[in-house]
Amino acid sequence: MPGTWTYLSGSLEFPEVRQAQVEAAQHFVNVLELQRAVGKASGGTHGAESGIITSGAAGAMAAATAACMAGADDKHIWQLPDTTWD
Repeated sequence: MPGTWTYLSGSLEFPEVRQAQVEAAQHFVNVLELQRAVGKASGGTHGAESGIITSGAAGAMAAATAACMAGADDKHIWQLPDTTWD
C-alpha cells in the first residue's frame, strides 16, 4: 500500500525521512534557532513571511490562538499561558 493514509491513524515514514531522523539524532540543536529556520523556510515556500509546522489541526488552532493573543511581543509570548499582560 504505497503513499500516506492518515485516516488509518498515521502513516509510514518514507525511507529518506527515517534516514534524516537517524542522522539528526546524532546532534544537539538549539530548538529556538531550528523553529526560526523552519518558519522562514516553510513560509517562504508559500509566499508568507513565516510558517509553522504543527502536529495537526488541533495544534495549528492552539498555535494560531496563542499568536492572536500574544502578537509579536516576546514578553507576551513567553508569558503564555498567563495572559495578565502586566
